[in-house]
Amino acid sequence: MSIRSAFVLAVPAVLLAGVAVAAGAHASTDARQPVSLTGAVAPIAAGASSTAATGAQGDKAWPKLCARAGKGLTRAGAADARLHAGADAKGSLARLQARLDAATKAGDADRVRVLTDLMAIRQSHAATVTVKVEKLTDVQQVCKSHAG
Repeated sequence: MSIRSAFVLAVPAVLLAGVAVAAGAHASTDARQPVSLTGAVAPIAAGASSTAATGAQGDKAWPKLCARAGKGLTRAGAADARLHAGADAKGSLARLQARLDAATKAGDADRVRVLTDLMAIRQSHAATVTVKVEKLTDVQQVCKSHAG
């Protein structure tokens, strides 16, 4: 996932969940140490908002965020549709499953292993894309409330 995609997913997810991450979340600068977020997440009080969405800068950020969310939803929706298309569509899970079944029927153990690994990766990707579509849809709902 690119940094751009991570931003589109992370910022709205924090805003939609109604939480703000405290500045002390990164207690250790050592990359080998796990970062504990226990106690670092605080609910946003009703009527209050995070610093990312307040003030003049926050008001200017909403149109850009909403435009990015719309474009991201278009891309993620196309990827989701391709992954869940029929066996005749390139890149679909069904087509990969058909290839896997054919390799199994032919008794090609090496090809079965490779295709099984590819299926696991693609299923994981499909789950990620589905979650991304759901989150970006939620972001668009929030954007509609900020539109006017």
